Amino acid sequence: MSRRVLYGAALLPQLLLLGCLIASEEWSLRHGVRVLLEIGPWDQSAPGGYRSERGLAIAWLRRDLAGGKELDLERGDLIYVLLETEGEVHRAAGISGQRPDPTFWPFLRGRVGSVNEDELEVEYGFSDHYVGKTRGLGDSASSTRLAVRIGRNGAGHVEDLLVDGQPYDEWRRQQEEQRK
Repeated sequence: MSRRVLYGAALLPQLLLLGCLIASEEWSLRHGVRVLLEIGPWDQSAPGGYRSERGLAIAWLRRDLAGGKELDLERGDLIYVLLETEGEVHRAAGISGQRPDPTFWPFLRGRVGSVNEDELEVEYGFSDHYVGKTRGLGDSASSTRLAVRIGRNGAGHVEDLLVDGQPYDEWRRQQEEQRK
Protein backbone atom coordinates (compact mmCIF):
# COMPACT_ATOMS: atom_id res chain seq x y z
CA MET A 1 0.00 0.00 0.00
CA SER A 2 1.14 3.48 -0.71
CA ARG A 3 1.72 6.05 1.99
CA ARG A 4 -1.16 8.19 0.74
CA VAL A 5 -3.62 5.37 1.28
CA LEU A 6 -2.26 4.72 4.78
CA TYR A 7 -2.40 8.41 5.72
CA GLY A 8 -5.93 8.63 4.33
CA ALA A 9 -6.98 5.53 6.29
CA ALA A 10 -5.53 7.02 9.48
CA LEU A 11 -7.08 10.45 8.89
CA LEU A 12 -10.59 9.36 7.90
CA PRO A 13 -11.80 8.19 11.37
CA GLN A 14 -10.54 11.42 12.94
CA LEU A 15 -12.38 13.52 10.37
CA LEU A 16 -15.56 11.50 10.87
CA LEU A 17 -15.37 11.97 14.65
CA LEU A 18 -14.80 15.72 14.25
CA GLY A 19 -17.75 15.92 11.85
CA CYS A 20 -20.00 14.09 14.33
CA LEU A 21 -19.00 16.45 17.16
CA ILE A 22 -19.67 19.52 15.04
CA ALA A 23 -23.00 18.13 13.79
CA SER A 24 -24.09 17.32 17.35
CA GLU A 25 -23.35 20.84 18.57
CA GLU A 26 -25.03 22.44 15.55
CA TRP A 27 -28.13 20.28 16.02
CA SER A 28 -28.35 21.29 19.69
CA LEU A 29 -27.90 24.97 18.86
CA ARG A 30 -30.73 24.81 16.32
CA HIS A 31 -33.16 22.42 18.00
CA GLY A 32 -32.27 22.37 21.70
CA VAL A 33 -34.26 24.13 24.38
CA ARG A 34 -32.97 27.60 25.24
CA VAL A 35 -32.38 28.38 28.90
CA LEU A 36 -30.94 31.39 30.65
CA LEU A 37 -28.48 30.70 33.44
CA GLU A 38 -27.69 33.39 35.97
CA ILE A 39 -24.12 34.55 36.37
CA GLY A 40 -22.81 36.07 39.57
CA PRO A 41 -20.81 39.30 39.69
CA TRP A 42 -17.88 39.30 37.30
CA ASP A 43 -14.41 39.42 38.78
CA GLN A 44 -12.84 42.34 36.92
CA SER A 45 -9.37 41.33 38.13
CA ALA A 46 -9.43 38.06 36.16
CA PRO A 47 -6.40 37.80 33.89
CA GLY A 48 -6.83 38.78 30.25
CA GLY A 49 -10.56 39.47 30.50
CA TYR A 50 -11.58 35.81 30.34
CA ARG A 51 -14.46 34.58 32.49
CA SER A 52 -15.27 30.95 33.14
CA GLU A 53 -18.34 28.93 34.03
CA ARG A 54 -17.33 29.08 37.72
CA GLY A 55 -19.38 32.28 37.88
CA LEU A 56 -22.61 30.44 37.04
CA ALA A 57 -25.18 30.32 39.81
CA ILE A 58 -25.45 26.56 39.21
CA ALA A 59 -21.70 25.90 39.35
CA TRP A 60 -21.86 25.14 43.09
CA LEU A 61 -24.83 23.02 44.18
CA ARG A 62 -26.04 21.87 47.58
CA ARG A 63 -25.91 18.11 47.99
CA ASP A 64 -29.44 18.12 49.45
CA LEU A 65 -30.76 18.79 45.92
CA ALA A 66 -30.50 15.00 45.47
CA GLY A 67 -33.93 14.77 47.13
CA GLY A 68 -32.85 12.65 50.07
CA LYS A 69 -30.98 10.14 47.93
CA GLU A 70 -27.41 9.43 48.95
CA LEU A 71 -25.16 10.25 46.02
CA ASP A 72 -21.68 8.77 46.23
CA LEU A 73 -19.98 11.21 43.88
CA GLU A 74 -16.32 11.67 43.12
CA ARG A 75 -14.41 14.12 40.97
CA GLY A 76 -15.04 13.38 37.28
CA ASP A 77 -18.38 11.56 37.74
CA LEU A 78 -21.26 12.45 35.42
CA ILE A 79 -24.08 14.37 37.07
CA TYR A 80 -27.40 15.62 35.78
CA VAL A 81 -28.82 18.91 37.03
CA LEU A 82 -32.60 19.20 36.75
CA LEU A 83 -33.65 22.74 35.90
CA GLU A 84 -36.74 24.74 36.76
CA THR A 85 -37.82 28.17 35.62
CA GLU A 86 -37.77 30.99 38.14
CA GLY A 87 -38.72 34.20 36.43
CA GLU A 88 -36.69 34.43 33.25
CA VAL A 89 -33.79 32.28 34.46
CA HIS A 90 -33.41 28.57 35.11
CA ARG A 91 -32.18 27.34 38.48
CA ALA A 92 -31.15 23.95 39.78
CA ALA A 93 -34.15 22.02 41.09
CA GLY A 94 -32.42 18.71 41.68
CA ILE A 95 -29.40 16.58 40.94
CA SER A 96 -29.04 12.97 39.93
CA GLY A 97 -26.24 10.56 39.23
CA GLN A 98 -28.42 8.81 36.62
CA ARG A 99 -29.82 10.26 33.42
CA PRO A 100 -33.31 11.55 34.28
CA ASP A 101 -36.51 10.48 32.62
CA PRO A 102 -37.21 12.69 29.56
CA THR A 103 -40.25 14.12 31.35
CA PHE A 104 -37.82 16.02 33.62
CA TRP A 105 -36.30 17.85 30.67
CA PRO A 106 -34.60 20.28 30.58
CA PHE A 107 -31.68 18.93 32.50
CA LEU A 108 -28.04 19.82 32.08
CA ARG A 109 -25.29 17.23 32.03
CA GLY A 110 -22.02 18.02 33.77
CA ARG A 111 -19.09 16.50 35.59
CA VAL A 112 -18.32 16.75 39.27
CA GLY A 113 -15.36 19.07 39.76
CA SER A 114 -15.00 18.85 43.51
CA VAL A 115 -17.03 17.54 46.43
CA ASN A 116 -17.29 18.54 50.07
CA GLU A 117 -19.79 17.71 52.82
CA ASP A 118 -22.48 20.21 51.81
CA GLU A 119 -21.73 21.21 48.22
CA LEU A 120 -20.33 20.01 44.97
CA GLU A 121 -18.87 21.89 42.07
CA VAL A 122 -20.25 21.01 38.66
CA GLU A 123 -18.37 21.66 35.44
CA TYR A 124 -20.57 21.82 32.33
CA GLY A 125 -17.87 22.00 29.70
CA PHE A 126 -18.75 25.51 28.55
CA SER A 127 -15.79 27.35 27.14
CA ASP A 128 -14.49 30.47 28.82
CA HIS A 129 -15.74 33.76 27.45
CA TYR A 130 -13.67 36.77 26.57
CA VAL A 131 -15.42 39.87 27.83
CA GLY A 132 -12.46 42.21 28.18
CA LYS A 133 -12.08 44.78 30.92
CA THR A 134 -15.53 46.29 30.51
CA ARG A 135 -16.68 48.86 33.02
CA GLY A 136 -20.20 48.29 34.28
CA LEU A 137 -20.28 44.54 33.74
CA GLY A 138 -19.52 43.88 37.40
CA ASP A 139 -21.95 46.48 38.70
CA SER A 140 -25.02 45.28 40.54
CA ALA A 141 -27.18 47.23 38.06
CA SER A 142 -26.23 44.84 35.27
CA SER A 143 -28.01 41.51 35.00
CA THR A 144 -25.75 38.99 33.34
CA ARG A 145 -27.09 35.73 31.93
CA LEU A 146 -25.66 32.95 29.84
CA ALA A 147 -27.99 31.77 27.05
CA VAL A 148 -27.50 28.02 26.62
CA ARG A 149 -29.12 25.53 24.25
CA ILE A 150 -29.59 22.08 25.75
CA GLY A 151 -29.90 18.95 23.65
CA ARG A 152 -32.07 15.96 24.63
CA ASN A 153 -29.02 14.24 26.11
CA GLY A 154 -28.39 17.14 28.51
CA ALA A 155 -25.37 18.53 26.70
CA GLY A 156 -25.34 22.32 26.87
CA HIS A 157 -23.92 24.61 24.22
CA VAL A 158 -23.41 28.34 24.80
CA GLU A 159 -25.50 30.48 22.50
CA ASP A 160 -24.62 33.94 23.83
CA LEU A 161 -23.79 36.05 26.86
CA LEU A 162 -26.59 38.50 27.67
CA VAL A 163 -26.06 41.72 29.62
CA ASP A 164 -29.20 43.61 30.62
CA GLY A 165 -31.13 41.44 28.16
CA GLN A 166 -28.92 42.27 25.18
CA PRO A 167 -26.28 40.15 23.44
CA TYR A 168 -22.88 41.02 24.86
CA ASP A 169 -21.46 42.47 21.61
CA GLU A 170 -24.45 44.78 21.23
CA TRP A 171 -24.31 45.86 24.89
CA ARG A 172 -20.58 46.55 24.68
CA ARG A 173 -21.03 48.62 21.51
CA GLN A 174 -23.63 50.76 23.30
CA GLN A 175 -21.31 51.20 26.28
CA GLU A 176 -18.50 52.40 24.01
CA GLU A 177 -20.84 54.83 22.23
CA GLN A 178 -21.94 56.31 25.57
CA ARG A 179 -18.31 56.92 26.58
CA LYS A 180 -17.61 58.94 23.40
